[in-house]
Amino acid sequence: MNKQLPIKSVFLIVSLMSALWLVVGFAVGFFSNWAVTRDRPGDEPSTGTPREMVMVAIAVNHVSQNEIIMEDDVTLAPIPKDLMIEEMITDLDQVVGRTAKVDIERGMFITEGFLVEEGD
Repeated sequence: MNKQLPIKSVFLIVSLMSALWLVVGFAVGFFSNWAVTRDRPGDEPSTGTPREMVMVAIAVNHVSQNEIIMEDDVTLAPIPKDLMIEEMITDLDQVVGRTAKVDIERGMFITEGFLVEEGD
């Protein structure tokens, strides 16, 4: 004899399984979001305090070696102050009109080492 479960029992089992999958889905979503957004060493403080920024010269066009850098070849862009190195240039007047010692690709930070010494 084949014994069947009453329809109420089947409905209850399906409902419980659906609720279980809903809880599991919520937990996976919550922990995935937590893993992506949690603070990591080196991140900005979670207090909302912004990092101090400085403006440094970057190339907006490719500048070939021995080419004179024009005003439209460079711009200033913000970077966190703690990532700035001493050789970075913060004043476009120190770049415009100078000769490139090396090829400078678009988007590169411009440092004194990339420029021919003034007077040479």
